[in-house]
Amino acid sequence: MMFQGGALLDSMTLFENVALPLRERTKLTKREVAAKVMETLDAVGLADAEGLLPSQLSGGMVKRAALARAIVMSPEIVLADEPFSGLDPVTLRRIEALLVETNRSLGHTLVVASHHIASAKRMARQIVFLRDGLAICGTPEELEKSQDPGIAEFFHADEDGPAPQAMRTEVR
Repeated sequence: MMFQGGALLDSMTLFENVALPLRERTKLTKREVAAKVMETLDAVGLADAEGLLPSQLSGGMVKRAALARAIVMSPEIVLADEPFSGLDPVTLRRIEALLVETNRSLGHTLVVASHHIASAKRMARQIVFLRDGLAICGTPEELEKSQDPGIAEFFHADEDGPAPQAMRTEVR
């Protein structure tokens, strides 16, 4: 699980945070744990930050650290909760690319809960849109062309132009 806020333990270094699942759930030696942690940190671009505490990490580094901890055990499925929240546009695109890259290289299933439609459209093969207790599924292309006003409004909300009718309010 890649938690939205990282969920890093603040009294542990980045290395120790990523090593924790290996230490608790495997019988790997210290040397094997260290090798796996450094390999994983390298994969997310944090190999030089292993000695830092969470308070010393930027927002993008926290997201990458959370991803490292999520993938260090080589899971079949990675759940990512709002991985783009609180990120500037450049860091957002880097985290997006990193999620796609690790997904392809490690071969796990990546399930992302996100309100960031632009990233979802770029990353996803399938999108599940939840509304009013219903799950509406489709490819990004299918959902973008949806005749359902609620889905269409959500998928086109970031576009330039006037606000959709449902979003307009009268100013007095």
